Amino acid sequence: MEGEFKLEILALGSITGILGFAYLSGQGLVAAISDRIGLRTALSGGIAVSILAALILPLASKHLLGALIILFLFYFLFEFSYVSNLALMTEMIPGSRATMLSLVMAGAYLGMGFASWLGPALFKYGILANSLFAAGLNLIALGLMLRYMRK
Repeated sequence: MEGEFKLEILALGSITGILGFAYLSGQGLVAAISDRIGLRTALSGGIAVSILAALILPLASKHLLGALIILFLFYFLFEFSYVSNLALMTEMIPGSRATMLSLVMAGAYLGMGFASWLGPALFKYGILANSLFAAGLNLIALGLMLRYMRK
């Protein structure tokens, strides 16, 4: 955002605060609605809308306000999906809750490590490459969840 929109440090700090609010809002929404709509529905809905946000981001990235709105939505949905996933995983095998949660967290950190290595390489190809890759991974996650996760 600094390079594309020539933003100064104060503006970047404000944007970081807005994205932090997106994370907090995603967590709050899980607490507010996930038990009513079901964790599986919350997770699949969050992933599905994340796919749309990732695909819209390249289109919105030419305008600062559009980019901010889509980034807010993307971060919000990521956190919503992540927290829904953690809650859902603790219910999958109640007798092995700690083991299941440990495996989920290990997988998440493995993915973050892989993304920190791959992200800069993809960045050379622009926002479209990053967005398509994120949407593709989310699509795979949604497909696997719907196929293998019991209700």
